[in-house]
Amino acid sequence: MKKSAFVAIVVMALVFGLVAYATADSKSVTVTAKVNPVFSMTIDDTTFAYPDIDVADMGVDMDLQGPVITVKSNKTYAWSLVDPTCDSALNDLTSETNMLLIESQAVAATQGSIGARGVSVMDVDYTLDLNADAAWDVAPDDYTFTYGYTAVQD
Repeated sequence: MKKSAFVAIVVMALVFGLVAYATADSKSVTVTAKVNPVFSMTIDDTTFAYPDIDVADMGVDMDLQGPVITVKSNKTYAWSLVDPTCDSALNDLTSETNMLLIESQAVAATQGSIGARGVSVMDVDYTLDLNADAAWDVAPDDYTFTYGYTAVQD
């Protein structure tokens, strides 16, 4: 009996000793991940052109569906618009006083704003305002306009 009690005490001591040893041991692992900035802006390169305009079109607005701008960024970004340029010496259609060719308000409203992380898609359209008196004074010519968009990651 003494022998079996002694063996039981030794076995019990070994079991508790192993449990105590297992809980007293601790290890750590350090995991490092480098996340590179991800940033891109795409604008479809389709050319958009209004049809020929004649006097019958005066007094109405002509809308043109423009490009889709897509910004992908894993950080916030600053969004801005560049003033449009015209290939003609006459900037009749976009002058401060006339503003006959107008960018969609949805895009113009984002001027100077901070873009969110993720994927932002903006549909741009342009309106040729032929209601204004200034529209009647635009010289007959072919006009080409360039609109610029800038996104800079923070």
